[in-house]
Amino acid sequence: MIVRRVPGDPLQIKRQSHLATWLVSGGLLAVFVLLLAFGTGNRAASQKTIPAPPDTTTKTGSMPLVVAPDPAAFQTLAVQVDFKGMQKLARKKQEAIRQGVLTTQEDDWVDGVFSEGEALIPLKMRLKGDWLDHVRGKKQSYRIQVKQLHTWNRMRTFSVQTPLSRDFLSEWVYHQLLQQEGLLSTRYDFIKFTLNGEPLGVYAYEEHFEKYLPEYNHRREGPIVKFDETAVWQARQQDLEKKRPVGTTEGGYHAFEAAEITPFQEGKTANDTVLKKQFEAAQSLLFAYKYGLKPASEIFDLEKTARYFALLDVAHAWHSLIWHNQRFYFNPLIERLEPIGFDGYTMDGAMHWIQRPFLGYQANDKQDYFLGDMLLNLFDDEAFTTHYLRELYRLSDTTILAEFLQKTEPEISRREEFIRQDFPQYQYNRQFLIENAKTIRMVFFPFEGTSVSIRTQTKHKETQYLMAANKHGLPLQLVGAGEKEKIMTDTFPQKLFLPAFIYESPLSYRSFEVKANAKFIFFELPGLDSLFSAPISPWAVPGTFIQPQRLSQSFALDTTLFYEVKGKDLIFPAGTYTLRKNIVIPEGYRVHFSPGFRMDMVKGAAFISRSPVFARGTADIPVEIFSSDGTGQGFSVLQAQEKSILEFVVFNRLNTLSKDGWQLTGAVTFYESPVQFRHCKFLNSQCEDALNLVRTEFDLQTSQIHQTTYDGLDVDFCKGKIVSCDFTEMKNDGMDFSGSNVEVIDCQVLGAGDKGVSVGEESTVLIQSVKVADAKTGIAAKDLSKAEVRLLILENCQTGIAAYRKKPEYGPAEIEVKKYEAKGVTHLHLIEKGSRLILEGKETGGL
Repeated sequence: MIVRRVPGDPLQIKRQSHLATWLVSGGLLAVFVLLLAFGTGNRAASQKTIPAPPDTTTKTGSMPLVVAPDPAAFQTLAVQVDFKGMQKLARKKQEAIRQGVLTTQEDDWVDGVFSEGEALIPLKMRLKGDWLDHVRGKKQSYRIQVKQLHTWNRMRTFSVQTPLSRDFLSEWVYHQLLQQEGLLSTRYDFIKFTLNGEPLGVYAYEEHFEKYLPEYNHRREGPIVKFDETAVWQARQQDLEKKRPVGTTEGGYHAFEAAEITPFQEGKTANDTVLKKQFEAAQSLLFAYKYGLKPASEIFDLEKTARYFALLDVAHAWHSLIWHNQRFYFNPLIERLEPIGFDGYTMDGAMHWIQRPFLGYQANDKQDYFLGDMLLNLFDDEAFTTHYLRELYRLSDTTILAEFLQKTEPEISRREEFIRQDFPQYQYNRQFLIENAKTIRMVFFPFEGTSVSIRTQTKHKETQYLMAANKHGLPLQLVGAGEKEKIMTDTFPQKLFLPAFIYESPLSYRSFEVKANAKFIFFELPGLDSLFSAPISPWAVPGTFIQPQRLSQSFALDTTLFYEVKGKDLIFPAGTYTLRKNIVIPEGYRVHFSPGFRMDMVKGAAFISRSPVFARGTADIPVEIFSSDGTGQGFSVLQAQEKSILEFVVFNRLNTLSKDGWQLTGAVTFYESPVQFRHCKFLNSQCEDALNLVRTEFDLQTSQIHQTTYDGLDVDFCKGKIVSCDFTEMKNDGMDFSGSNVEVIDCQVLGAGDKGVSVGEESTVLIQSVKVADAKTGIAAKDLSKAEVRLLILENCQTGIAAYRKKPEYGPAEIEVKKYEAKGVTHLHLIEKGSRLILEGKETGGL
């Protein structure tokens, strides 16, 4: 059992304190004394080089895991604010207490500094939070923004607050689950916090919503959007002023309907052409979500969103779902939204007052005021529900959760002990997740024979017309029929979806047709391999006859184009064809290009596939994808689950996808789509990257990238191998790696306007042998990256080897070159201070 507050607990005393208590205790006197030190510190800081913030991350698989920087101790964040700033914060606190809520304005910020080693780094801060638990007592909550080019723990803006406000370790464990599942979340952990030399004890820190959040989670920069909640707090403040129950003011009822969709970092977004277009696209998607205007698959990255909602159920972190707590990242590569997990709990813990075992249970109940229309529309979507139930079943496995808890136990215990410094009676409930999972599983599966009602409407010699209704709290789908209870002999060509049963509502029937000899109907939970059966009743449906309901139309491929559809195979036959309009292929197919197939993409046409591609040309008869007018908008494969295979394929003069703000960077792009290339050519690209691989596994062999307007190969957050490939005449980088783990074997870069090989953003690259000629820089490592080079041949380069930190949120880099040859190299190496170069066994220092 979690102990939160007991009589005499210091927490209770802190929550009842007021500004007067602080004044009597000598707080202002302490600030006045520290003000002198603050001024001296500023002068000293101006004469010092401020060091880079330490790297505080480690890796679990391919996703970041937030841990304390020092495995033996927690950080101390020491902030100083001058006397005038402290007075301003005190006035704001008193204003909040008078109003009953904290409302913030842009002029609430005060200047300060924090200590980083011997340096004082500038910041600004203000009070943070909404309700008064954030401002009462000494443990007040603050929003902190680091100034200039600095970061703290690789973050520019973050909050510090009492661990109580998010139920102590509950929020931290929730974040670990999100990160383990590859879902977006803010960085969240615990520190010691001091203000003007006064130790305020244990605090929780939490990342704010800036570009560092998606980048840290291996995503491209894109807008983060929300529903504006200003009207909510205006209405609540008015209720408190009038001494009425909160929620009485009419404006509060309509705050959601009136809420604008806004981006974080509005100024930056408005002034950046690309970000502005991306926000407008994100705004349209969030608007469609708000009012149920589009299916979930057209709004969200469906798999990640379903996994997120399932994880919310297991963690019981439902506070995240209140409409003004929802945050979404817009993925510019696929133009879909991804939810960002944070704020799962209140100071009272999980929202146990909500009477439902999990979100999706009877989620079609239109009277459920907690879910609201926005979430109800989401759970009405069959595709989303299928993914959601599959993920919920997996994540509610108590064995998996027990393994997670066992793996995390050392860090839980360490933080539990740390929190007890301020809250001595606190204990994390290690059975919390397990009990939630057990509750989910108790009502998850339907009952054999009774969870579906099958009624006979009419019966003929060869067929019978039936009506089916669901009596289970989750949606079900009918999949087939048979004469025996355990043997399904007839599979339906299309599954019949049955919405969940709603208590105190009449059964909702749907009609369908089966063979006359069928005696049992078989059904399953969407997304799961579970088969149940129900007998066919000879009796008709009682009451009013319900008209049959239409099934939703499946996606219709454009059969007027030059490919053939054979079942789930799309075949592009040999011949030369001109493509003047987009080809968009949904998931669930396999796309085949025959040897000798030639496609000329003109007038801005694009090829986009969510299914795997198999293009197997030959040396004499290749597959060719080209654009005679240079306007073809790329060859993009997005989130195809099966590995694509391309052999003897030539891509020539392609541009990239650019439609109504949807902007990719690669002439050829594979996103979350495993791929193998053999003997392929990427020629004369008209855009940023000839080949862009993102968040996927790949194998690129015996291929050539020639004449690009920018980078040749751009690899982002991938794992793969590059063997015997040539990169020639690049105007920028030959190979560019970000956040990736790659092996390079026997490759050469001949002619690069910038770097032959660029290793950046926490990449690890093993190079067996590479030759770089006629480049500005032969090989560069930056931003916490490591490059190991067995053999490096350099010819005619201004700089041979470089290692440095480029982005403030990262750290230095490391290169080891075991053997090298250099000819016509002006500077063999340029190594920034803090970075390392080990050259043929000898370490070379920085600048």
